[in-house]
Amino acid sequence: MNKLFLTIALWGFSFLFAQQDNFFYPERMGFSKGQKVSVFGDNTKLRQAPGTEAEVVALLKIGQQVEVLEGTEKTFSFNGFDSPWYQVKAGDKTGYVVGGLLAMWTESVGERRFLFNYKKSGDDFSLLIRVLEYDGEYLQKEVKLDHPNISLHAYDHKGLSGIQNIVLIDYSAEACGMEGGGAYLFYDGTGLHEAMSVSVIGDGGVYYLHEKLIFPEDSVGLERNKIIFQMDEEEVRDEESNWVERHFMTIELKWQNGKIFPEDFRKKN
Repeated sequence: MNKLFLTIALWGFSFLFAQQDNFFYPERMGFSKGQKVSVFGDNTKLRQAPGTEAEVVALLKIGQQVEVLEGTEKTFSFNGFDSPWYQVKAGDKTGYVVGGLLAMWTESVGERRFLFNYKKSGDDFSLLIRVLEYDGEYLQKEVKLDHPNISLHAYDHKGLSGIQNIVLIDYSAEACGMEGGGAYLFYDGTGLHEAMSVSVIGDGGVYYLHEKLIFPEDSVGLERNKIIFQMDEEEVRDEESNWVERHFMTIELKWQNGKIFPEDFRKKN
């Protein structure tokens, strides 16, 4: 295999995932003793015992932090999962809550917080994202996932005008030929918009595709309402003759009226 190609391919896989340790896999989800997590549900019932018939000790607000004391073997069907009940401490109160009502990941950007959870329907997975403002108001967005092995990040506007935050759903490509990349969502204060997706693919040294977005904070002189899209594609047509075809493109996109323009730029490629 062409060593340069291998190096580029490995770099492509790691580009979106570098320095990220918040990977999530549904089959490994759970909370450990002593872990401090945020409440995902609003007015979530903290119960005296693990069960829906148990007395309610308190109502927990969305975003409230609780400490996990222990897990139980008792479960409750919630959002497509058999979710365990956990004993938690909330302020001066102790009780039990369904794990599905606790955020699997929380990230703060300034005073705004982003809370994340999985949802499953048959073989399909979705990501539930709640944007929690400092005054307690929140909105929710459900995003269908290509596959559920992901990493999550929330950023500021990265210099892009018209938006306040960027959320990135990073897909982990764990095998050759499996598509990685990410999905970008833009928050403008009124809604969380699915802006666009990028792909990262490496197929055993035969094919390589790497797409990425460059924002105004990343590029000197780039206008505040523009994003640079870059695509680097390479295919080995014949190893014996070292025949490699490579395609590189770059285009300036505009974020306007809640959409990326031009919308059909990939079709013209």
